[in-house]
Amino acid sequence: MVMDESELQYGELHYERRIVAYFDVLGWRSEIEQAGQDARKIARIAIVPKTFGQGVSQISAQTPGAHLTSFSDNVVVSAPYKIDRLQSSLDSLAMIQLRLAFAGFWLRGAITIGPLIHNQDLVFGPALNRAYELESNHAKYPRILIDNNIEEFSKIDADFVHSESGWRFTDPFDTNFINRKMSSNFDMELVARLTKTANAGCSDYFPTSVSRGATRLRASARCRRIKQYNSTRGSRKARLVI
Repeated sequence: MVMDESELQYGELHYERRIVAYFDVLGWRSEIEQAGQDARKIARIAIVPKTFGQGVSQISAQTPGAHLTSFSDNVVVSAPYKIDRLQSSLDSLAMIQLRLAFAGFWLRGAITIGPLIHNQDLVFGPALNRAYELESNHAKYPRILIDNNIEEFSKIDADFVHSESGWRFTDPFDTNFINRKMSSNFDMELVARLTKTANAGCSDYFPTSVSRGATRLRASARCRRIKQYNSTRGSRKARLVI
């Protein structure tokens, strides 16, 4: 399609190579409907955008230029690609996943690297298409897939990255990751309040129709890890930072 100068509202734009994460907040619309006008329930829902905002701030502190865009239950996070900041960016994204799980919100998504335009006004590009395709067609369960086609990801060796059935994904429910994220300055009353919801419904998004394979076992293990942490939190000196 040939465009004349009057149609080029943004002049000329060039894609930037960025790490891109696309998330679907599972059950988001239902949460809003159930909250109604209840101020406390509405405040609980606000944990989601606040947690994403905090995570992006952490990424931006190390990699300036990180951005966050959300619409309804879809969230896009991206940052300029820097090889020496790749693992720390994944770490921050995994922490978002863990914090929201403890608050009773589950994420499904995908992470890739590629051409993207992302600023306060715009977000689009081949990398977002790829992340959306991975989330929609391959993630299936509350997990964040890591794009197998990106060579740089294959070099990541971290306690929060696991693999299964040919896919790598962030797994912040790993005991080593959780212990590494402990702090002695956390309000345990808040932990108890937030994780009560996670305890009650952590398996809601792992349907019984799932085969008795590794995926189902890992899903159950995630729920158990949250419950085990909650059951022992009173006797631990360390506290999980969420």
